[in-house]
This record gives sequence, C-alpha cells and structure tokens, in this order.
Amino acid sequence: GQDEPAAEAEAPPRKWKDTAELTYLTTGGNSEATTFGFRNTLERIWPEAKLTIDATGVRAEDTTTIRSAVLQPGGDVLVEERSETELTAESYSLEGRFDREISERFFWFVGGGWKRNEFAGFDNRYYATAGVGNVWFEDDGAAFRTHYGLTFTEEEDLAGITDSFAGARLSYEYFRKVTGTTRFDSKLVVDENLDDTSDLRADFTNAIAVAMNSR
Repeated sequence: GQDEPAAEAEAPPRKWKDTAELTYLTTGGNSEATTFGFRNTLERIWPEAKLTIDATGVRAEDTTTIRSAVLQPGGDVLVEERSETELTAESYSLEGRFDREISERFFWFVGGGWKRNEFAGFDNRYYATAGVGNVWFEDDGAAFRTHYGLTFTEEEDLAGITDSFAGARLSYEYFRKVTGTTRFDSKLVVDENLDDTSDLRADFTNAIAVAMNSR
C-alpha cells in the first residue's frame, strides 16, 4: 500500500507579533457624541524573553445644537441653529517593557513610558519601572502572570509645574482561548504614589479578539 504522507513539521513560533485596534463611536440627536480610539501592541519574542511596546490614544467630542425661532416682520418664522463642540476626553500613551525569565515560574522586568491626559490634570507623565513577577500557569490555551515592581515618575501638570515621586506597582495579565479563533485578554495595573498615598491610579482593560485568518 501507499505510505502515509509525512506529518508536516510544526511551524516555528513567530518572533514578531503586532495587534492593532481601532474604535469609532458616534451618536446623534440634539446632542452628538463622537469617540475615536486606537491601540497598537508590538511584541518581540525570544525563547526566554519578551519585549512589548504599547501605544494607545482616545479622543471624544460632544456637539450640542441649539435651535431658536425668530419671528420676522412679515409674520414668517425663521429657525436659527447654532452648534457648539466641546472636547470631553483626550489621552495618549506610549509604554514599553522587557521581561526576562529567571526560572520557569519566575522572571524580572524593566520598563518605562509616557502619558498625556489633560482631563486628569497632567500634560506629561514619564515613568520608569523595575520588578519581578510570577507565572502561575501558562500554555497554549491560557496564561496568568502577576507583577510586583517599584516606579519613579516625573509629572508635569497643566500649569507647567513638575513633580517627581517614587511609587509601587502591582499588576496582572491573563488570557484564555475561548475557541480556536477567539481569545479573551484581561489586564490590570495599579500604581500607588509612595509620597502621597491618596494618589492611587488603576488601568483595567478587557478585550475579546477574533482571528479572521492565519495572520
């Protein structure tokens, strides 16, 4: 009989991976709201290390239309419209982190980034971070990692006044494949200002990604 065809060799893991997201939301009526957002995550993967670069942005505007009726001398009514547009949210960030394995379940990391969010009261925020983390479980179907680090932040407020402070950071990253083409991701980052403990900040992101093809 004819021999069975040889099994295809397993494809090597991709060294580079990029994920891009675009968001556009608009609502209409007497008041119109428009929101535009983007996110791009670039990863470089080695057998025992990973580099991640993440860029995000969001901008939201509200437009209110005011209509008034004006009685003309001849008895006609003229309807006048006036629109006012207000920026309600705007933030941008660029962050990077390098992870390196110490053992199968333990690793160290360094990173840094920049953020701008005038609605949160700052024009520029630069930070550097370093720490260690645990891999609680990790395979092709799911993974859960926690991170514990220290940060140093320099922040410029809207008046141009610069402040710097040390901080502590706790975070986790989780993913699970729901189906062969669908993946759920969850990420939480909590930052504590050690100079002012009432300054506690958190970023929480959840997403479901669906693969449209092999790329």
